[in-house]
Amino acid sequence: MSLSVISQGPQPTPRPIVVVLDEARTRSIDLDNDGIPDLAHGEVIQKMISNWRPDLDVRLLEAHQSPRQAIRSLKQVQAWQRQGLPIRVINVSFSPTALTLPQLAKLTGLALHSRSSSEIREKWITQMTRAAQAKPTVMATLKALQKQLGECYQSERLSFEELEKATSGLQRKLANLRHKKAMICDLQPICNALQRLIKQGLEIYAAVGNDGDPNLLGMIPGVTAVGAHTRQNKLAPFSTPTAWVSRYAQGVYDIHSNWVGSTLKGLVIEGPTPLHVPLAMLSDSLLGQPATQHLAVPGQLPLLESKVRHPQRPLPASLSQVIFPMRLYRQWQGETPAKADNKLYVRLRPLSSEITVYAIDAQGCLYRPDDYLPPLEGTSFASPRALCDDLITPASYSMIPKQAK
Repeated sequence: MSLSVISQGPQPTPRPIVVVLDEARTRSIDLDNDGIPDLAHGEVIQKMISNWRPDLDVRLLEAHQSPRQAIRSLKQVQAWQRQGLPIRVINVSFSPTALTLPQLAKLTGLALHSRSSSEIREKWITQMTRAAQAKPTVMATLKALQKQLGECYQSERLSFEELEKATSGLQRKLANLRHKKAMICDLQPICNALQRLIKQGLEIYAAVGNDGDPNLLGMIPGVTAVGAHTRQNKLAPFSTPTAWVSRYAQGVYDIHSNWVGSTLKGLVIEGPTPLHVPLAMLSDSLLGQPATQHLAVPGQLPLLESKVRHPQRPLPASLSQVIFPMRLYRQWQGETPAKADNKLYVRLRPLSSEITVYAIDAQGCLYRPDDYLPPLEGTSFASPRALCDDLITPASYSMIPKQAK
């Protein structure tokens, strides 16, 4: 009796892996604009990339909670590499430190600013490593001065008030130096780990920063630092202008209500492929619900008016799910209602003076008008778009990382 060998055919090629280093556990993105976050920032980035490029395996690792957590996540990436997994790109959507560019320039002794030359930027990590490893000679000098002040007081060359004033000033300087030293020590291992991954052939994409605050990780040599442009291909006003921007990508995405026929199913984030977010993922439980179940009754209107006129007063829990006409809200605020207000309704927020706005669809259910759904915007939404656009087509993928230059 002979055994026959059954051929299983060629094994499917594993999908290239994109790792998103970002906020993974804490919700911070309020998609439905009700004042309550719906998703973690990293979840949104992961869903965007997966939606735009379904040929990619997108993995989210926590890197926002602390620098130590970021290092642990980078070690996880290295472990996956040793296992032979086809990791292709890392998208960095976090800033690991509150250290500013002027502070970094002072600590490294380099002329670092938003227009720094590439030659200076090539040196900053080396100088930062030296600053992190150097003995705190300045701290030692300040401590010696503090000791001398005490000796002067003992010999009655300083009054108690003069000693107290001088000592307080030295203590503030010491605390400030320790704080900056700690931030350098947090930033340095993350930069070194990313540099090692670049040398091993991985591509690193990082947002350049928003509102004038540059993301220092974008200065690492070899990192693709991405700025943001609008839907009209114009520079986004929030995108931090720096000399090390590698490229720009769309960083503004409209959000709309998602309808299937006349039924509200959730929200949709516009993009190369629209990203559908179901109602179950949104924090606003009133969306899609019959309006008649939440309309204020006459006896509740005085309490609602009191809250509008005096925002600092607490909102009774019984009114947290109640809506009332926008025209009443305008009148209570001393404003003249607009014509469009006749079709809108308002829900007050318990801990804020802001409001949540609704309209009623043809079936009598509540939905959020598109005018009250602000877009997603930021350079952190531009970097995933850039990497999706830059990656070669699936048929041309090589599972071997590119060689380091």
